[in-house]
Amino acid sequence: MDEAPAAAAGWYPDADDPGLLRYWTGMKWTNDRSPAIASPTLSPAVHYSGFAGTHEHQRAAGAKSLATAYVLWGLLGGWGGHRHYLRRHGAAIAQTVLSLLAVILANLWLSDPSATGLLWVTVLLTAFNLVWWISDAIALPRWVQEINDAEASEASETIAERRDRRTAPDTSRPTAFPFRFDEPSATTIVLDPASIPWELRDDPS
Repeated sequence: MDEAPAAAAGWYPDADDPGLLRYWTGMKWTNDRSPAIASPTLSPAVHYSGFAGTHEHQRAAGAKSLATAYVLWGLLGGWGGHRHYLRRHGAAIAQTVLSLLAVILANLWLSDPSATGLLWVTVLLTAFNLVWWISDAIALPRWVQEINDAEASEASETIAERRDRRTAPDTSRPTAFPFRFDEPSATTIVLDPASIPWELRDDPS
């Protein structure tokens, strides 16, 4: 089952139990499972072959794509685009600041080529950003898996909470009776005088 071909991350029918959905990170199966609950907002059609299928629930799960992360890394890696996509905003802002600083220093050096100090600082910043950029490419698969695993766990907890709310008894509307059960015997019924029509009372006052 774990030898299955690659597919988009999301919820798929569990091959071990057709009544459940199991989360696929894009690279491996997790232990997160949830009941296959029909929803009017999701497509009920599930095309199942082996392990994989297509289900609109995977769209709602908000799974991150490794391919998208690499595209952003290649185009906007120096500015932290891939990190913003994977919700690593702090490091993404740091990358943006360092890249912007390197660009400013390079422009200052171009306006005054004799300022070798600016040149060396620019070279060091650029080299640091390049090493950081390459190391991010190595870490991307792990980051995508971590965020998809976290979102799968959150989705499972949300589904479980909704199921529990549907099956829980409604105690928000207490039943009102015109009588009460006296203690200790629950079979002795004592009528509340206020509930007896006035014309049936022995003392109408």
